[in-house]
Amino acid sequence: MSRWFAAIGLLGLSVLVAAPFILGRSNYIFWLKSFPIWHWPASWNLLAGYGGLVFDRPTSFCRLGGYSLFALTIFFGLPPILAVVLAGPIAALCAIPTGWIVFSSKRGLFCYWDLGSSEVYRLTFAQISALGGGSGSSLPTQIVQVSRRRV
Repeated sequence: MSRWFAAIGLLGLSVLVAAPFILGRSNYIFWLKSFPIWHWPASWNLLAGYGGLVFDRPTSFCRLGGYSLFALTIFFGLPPILAVVLAGPIAALCAIPTGWIVFSSKRGLFCYWDLGSSEVYRLTFAQISALGGGSGSSLPTQIVQVSRRRV
């Protein structure tokens, strides 16, 4: 059976290597951009369908870490490198009460509390206009230039 899978994998690899030469540029770009669109439903099916895992909280803590980085640099004037180091523990400290609330819920409500906690973090930071509100923001150039001079 493994020889069949190896042969199929080798055939697939050879098709991928030959694709830029066989297909035109526009067809190749179309297929290249459509692969992630096919991959996402398949991976979600593996996670939620077969594994029974619906877990959105890593998204909320990545958001929380990113917004903490911006808040530390904009509001407190910390260098971005130091803010990166401090943003992780801030997200971890917020994970403790969030995890306690989510994991204390009943089995059927876990995914709702999980998705809800992610949305609470997103909507909370979307209300802070100094951090870009709902449209996002970049670090101010004066903060980046000052931190570059310190290095």
